[in-house]
Amino acid sequence: MKTYTYLWGLLAFIILGCSKSSSNEQESKKEPNIATSYTVLLDTNNSLSATLLNADATLVSQSSKESSFNTISTSVIKYDGNKEYSFYKKTSDCDGEIVHYDFINEEEQKLNVFPDMLDCELEVLSIITTNSSFFIAYEVTNANSPKKYVVRKIDRNATEFTFIELELSKKPMQMSFSNNRLFILLFDEGVTNENEVVIVDGTSLNAINSQTLGYNVKKIFKDANGDIIISYDELHTVLDKVTLSVDYIRYGEGAEPKFANSSLHNLDSEGKLYYSMPLEDGATSSIPAVYNLKENIATLYIYENFLTAAQLEVEYEIEETTAVSYDAQNNIILIGYKKSGSQDLGGILRIKPVPDLELLDNIDLPGIPYDIIVH
Repeated sequence: MKTYTYLWGLLAFIILGCSKSSSNEQESKKEPNIATSYTVLLDTNNSLSATLLNADATLVSQSSKESSFNTISTSVIKYDGNKEYSFYKKTSDCDGEIVHYDFINEEEQKLNVFPDMLDCELEVLSIITTNSSFFIAYEVTNANSPKKYVVRKIDRNATEFTFIELELSKKPMQMSFSNNRLFILLFDEGVTNENEVVIVDGTSLNAINSQTLGYNVKKIFKDANGDIIISYDELHTVLDKVTLSVDYIRYGEGAEPKFANSSLHNLDSEGKLYYSMPLEDGATSSIPAVYNLKENIATLYIYENFLTAAQLEVEYEIEETTAVSYDAQNNIILIGYKKSGSQDLGGILRIKPVPDLELLDNIDLPGIPYDIIVH
């Protein structure tokens, strides 16, 4: 049995085998066993719903409780916060709202974000949420004038609708928020096709700084330290949230961690990124992976290393990895997967991470796991 662990620096790359603890080490090591729960967002017929699971270190089961989360289309604009989600959806041809849902407290907030204008004239490109504000990046198209790009900040706690706006010269693709600063990824569409990041004050929306990023930025997000990760296929950069200085982490050829291609990831408090990594010529189209942003080490969890062929192909019928998360209380990796075929069915495998790699259990689900939120 092997797991693959890559160390990324400039053309640096290693593979480690799986080691086993000695009997003395196993006796002295006390594994945690904490009762917890998971909320699983399930994709069924292009709609997201939520199901609740009870778990500890030895067992996972369906909860008797039902989530109050209301089903929503998978096609809406989404922002994945810290155990919270924000969705922007059209409510009619010329209206729209943000739906914010806290999965820990089972609380929902709805807010109409364009009461002053006709939504049918604009397209929302990205949203992001803080404790006090919603930020909405959008473009306005008029027949006789160039496209207008805008970021709107709305006070989510005000008794009356309150907002300020910042007009931009380039298309806002994604946003991240840290150190009371909004980091906006821009795309110079149809001109140079280059990317740029503009940093603005989170209170006033006044511009602080901007930096050119070159071509083909895939995504930006905040790491465990609050610094901003700017991700490309072949490298990522770390933009310091305070000084705005940049460090470059370049991958070895053929050893790219490919988290830039993942539509969703989960980040733990130690700076480890849990995500689905595409795989060529494998038994499945994607596999679970963990990338340590502090040490620049990735561990790839190849299914064949902890499942038999019969388990992979017959018992669980795994076609692709759709969600990866981490139960820190019990030191368990959670792997959401889609079953093979056209059916909207899936499940969750739970495994112990390396160096004690072990399959713990599985639970089948009536949908494809989109995300796994650990309470």
